[in-house]
Amino acid sequence: ISNAIITNNTFIANNYANDGTGELDITKVSGCTIKNNIFYTNVQNVLYSKEAIAPQTGLFFDYNDWFTPSNDSNNINVNWGNSSLSSFASYRSTSGFETHSLYADPLLANASITTPNFHLTNASPCIDKGESAYILANNETDLESNNRIVNGIIDMGAYEYKPVITPVTLSSFTAQITDNIIQTNWYTSTELNTSHFIIERSTDGSSFTDIGTVKAIGSGVNGYKFTDNPTPSPLNGVLYYRLKSVDKDGGFSYSKVISVQLTVNSNQLSVFPNPSKDKITIKGGHIVSVQVVNNTGKIISTQILKDGTNPIFSVSNLPVGVYRLRIQTTDGKISGLGFVKE
Repeated sequence: ISNAIITNNTFIANNYANDGTGELDITKVSGCTIKNNIFYTNVQNVLYSKEAIAPQTGLFFDYNDWFTPSNDSNNINVNWGNSSLSSFASYRSTSGFETHSLYADPLLANASITTPNFHLTNASPCIDKGESAYILANNETDLESNNRIVNGIIDMGAYEYKPVITPVTLSSFTAQITDNIIQTNWYTSTELNTSHFIIERSTDGSSFTDIGTVKAIGSGVNGYKFTDNPTPSPLNGVLYYRLKSVDKDGGFSYSKVISVQLTVNSNQLSVFPNPSKDKITIKGGHIVSVQVVNNTGKIISTQILKDGTNPIFSVSNLPVGVYRLRIQTTDGKISGLGFVKE
């Protein structure tokens, strides 16, 4: 194959033979561009194979999203000629490809081969992450004839993200904790054709798991609750929750993320209000340093205190998201707390 462009596709477990070649098997391919695609591998966690057969020149990979069921960028494989590359970073370094590409869960509506729905959900990292200078061909659309460029930037994958408007409006979503048992409560101001609610929980504010379902009344103004008794409690003492509202037509939307602090850290520290838009207070004493860490592990700020009690910090300049506080006390112990910036 020469001078081909493979763009705006979604590959899901493309290697049905499970022969270890991955989503693509490149043999005698020259001058080809592979961009704006989503590659979601099978359980072998192999991205693709580039055979050690000449000629293999002029290839270009970029603006793609790669993901493996291992959900670990250091546990993948690329068959690169006679070499085997075992991490996404080593693949990037060795190939010189994928400068703007991602290794991330594309958050498809349903990645199952048996009941597939490869549309992007509203939290997908692939939205507006295609090539910024991408030029559409005449009459080019996605698989559902939607415009391919929204907000000035094309999405990765076969479908351009189209917000799903669901007929439910939440007026509140909160959580209360008693003896490490969490009760979530939510109220709707409108419901129309609503089917059910799925409660999701996370220990890191990023990867969520379904923990329960509550049937919706389906109309009017209503209140709901769900009780969670997590076992074992997370070591860092923080749990995050979000609500997935699903209507009878299959459309869905997510609530904001809320969090609760379990009293499992040795110094009995806590943070409030949580979530917060402006300021947070760390309840506790003998605090000598506080670091704010974002969801990728990057330290955003460091505050040094002599022997602080209930210190107050401004978070108004932080982008919306989930953060961790790394707190050191005078006894040398380090505790972790999580909070959500709205």
